[in-house]
Amino acid sequence: MAAADGGVVVSLENAQDGAWGQYIEVEHVEGYRTGYAHLSRRLLEVGDSIAQGHVLALSGNTGRTTGPHLHCQLLQGGQRIDPTPYMLF
Repeated sequence: MAAADGGVVVSLENAQDGAWGQYIEVEHVEGYRTGYAHLSRRLLEVGDSIAQGHVLALSGNTGRTTGPHLHCQLLQGGQRIDPTPYMLF
């Protein structure tokens, strides 16, 4: 599910032999992006608008993995950043 509001799907990749496998990247406000990898099935297309909690895809075992799981990352200005300050516990 989408981690934040105000998002637009900006990238879809399907590199079955690559590290990420099926991948979705969503652009949010203030230059933030979230990326989701190793998906079994994407449910959106580039240009689709999403809100927090919107189901983006089904997790899977694509790319270089040792089992089904979801890789999620937070980026700002193209650089990965620590998501801890943005998480609600």
